[in-house]
Amino acid sequence: METNPQTKFPMKWVQADGFVYGDASTTPSDKILALDMDKTLIKVKSGHHSPLDENDCLLLNELVAITLQDYHSKGYKIVIISNQAGVQKGTTKIEHIQKKIELVMEAIGVPMQALIATHKNYYRKPSPGMWKYMCEKLNGDVKVDMKASIFCGDAAGRPGTDVKEADFENTDYKFALNCGLIFKT
Repeated sequence: METNPQTKFPMKWVQADGFVYGDASTTPSDKILALDMDKTLIKVKSGHHSPLDENDCLLLNELVAITLQDYHSKGYKIVIISNQAGVQKGTTKIEHIQKKIELVMEAIGVPMQALIATHKNYYRKPSPGMWKYMCEKLNGDVKVDMKASIFCGDAAGRPGTDVKEADFENTDYKFALNCGLIFKT
């Protein structure tokens, strides 16, 4: 897995024990804004349930880039934490997920770190494995301020309404609880 030198923020990808992570020269910080990717940062452009390829996505809405740029300017390190079981199942390739993340980062305009759970193991949300790994090994020697750090995701276990479908799961909410993070949707 290599860095893509053609992007504004070259991402260096590394295969870790049970997951994959990438870093675009992020600066360690005591404040972390961690986010799920699918249906939190991006949506499927074609309207299909799943993207047709890595280019079949766009930012969820116009506020995503503005909000993440604002958090970045306030000293937050931006981290994507995403379950991608399709890699283990063989329905998607890790290179497609990596390309999608690089495109998201370019669209938002700030460097990010990304952790991708490709298997059903300790690193898959709602387990805190990827969060602990990031805090212990990917944030320099900077201790994370858990009272200022946030996890944002769409899988909160909310019931359906007349205008919105029920959440498919509650793994993002449970992940935030298991990590001791502020949770936002």
